[in-house]
Amino acid sequence: MLVARLNAGVDTDFFARAAMSNVASYHFLEVVQTRGRLVLPDFGYVDFGHSNYRELFGGGGSVIYPGKYLTWIQEAYFVRAVGPAAKGAAYIQPWSFVGYSIPHTKLVGQTVYFIYLPLNTAARIQQVLDRAKLEYEFNRFKLGAGYAGYKFDGSPWQNKPFLTCTVKTGRAGSFEFWAQRLPGNSWQAQVRYGIAFK
Repeated sequence: MLVARLNAGVDTDFFARAAMSNVASYHFLEVVQTRGRLVLPDFGYVDFGHSNYRELFGGGGSVIYPGKYLTWIQEAYFVRAVGPAAKGAAYIQPWSFVGYSIPHTKLVGQTVYFIYLPLNTAARIQQVLDRAKLEYEFNRFKLGAGYAGYKFDGSPWQNKPFLTCTVKTGRAGSFEFWAQRLPGNSWQAQVRYGIAFK
């Protein structure tokens, strides 16, 4: 949605996610506006299934390269953790999005990577590969697979491969369903929703 409309008007995108499993869950909300190649403002909220730790973020950036087969968006956020377990942790978070398609096929994909850079002693460096996925595009839906990962400070890298199905409803937005394998051979179900307004 965000990458498809690079005009001079103001476009607003809303994203929501929910994940459920026996070991990890989270809730995510984001609102982002684009004005041509400028991405600003972009703000949101995420929790991890617990009321004692939440993150609020805000920032902006730019569409660096709006190509036909490759689009690169680069943003930066200020992230503030809140709740008793957060201890006031604060971060700068560079965020990168690359959207791609393979010419003369119906294969499309996305890669999103970001890093938490600590601003105080309560914060710890973290790396997140939110998704690197490739999908086959049918008329009203997409099927695909991908890989995600996470690394906290000095801990080992966590592998999180997934299968995905996206249902495109037109004016009502898109629903993306994930079945994701987590470390320890557990599984997580995710629903990701996005809708665009002009």
